[in-house]
Amino acid sequence: MFAVSRYLQPGTFDLVGTIVYEIDQKPYQNTFYNGTVEVVEAGGFLSVESVFLVTLGIALLVLLALWLHGQFQRTTKKTKKAPKVKVGTGTTDASLDEWLQVMHRHLLPIIFYCSYCAFFLFGLFTLDYS
Repeated sequence: MFAVSRYLQPGTFDLVGTIVYEIDQKPYQNTFYNGTVEVVEAGGFLSVESVFLVTLGIALLVLLALWLHGQFQRTTKKTKKAPKVKVGTGTTDASLDEWLQVMHRHLLPIIFYCSYCAFFLFGLFTLDYS
């Protein structure tokens, strides 16, 4: 009986084996080659690899969309002087706080989504399929 390790990735493999046997108390040995062994996944609609690739593709598309949105806003924005805001005893430029707004609107949802996907995939990798 021949069994494949559960950690072996699906694909086409070459099989080389040696058989040792006795006939009339004489030992014999034969070596054979089979280049047509194909290992496939055991059922299931979704695989860990496909979930990872779909998640990665969605994350890359979201990042591309955010970059394009920023480029579009940069080209259509009129250049105007940001108003001065009084802070304590001095004044500061209000445009310095713009990165906080960008972080809040764009980057935090991406960070939360990516961390959720990472925990989900980590859970899939740690499952025992035996």
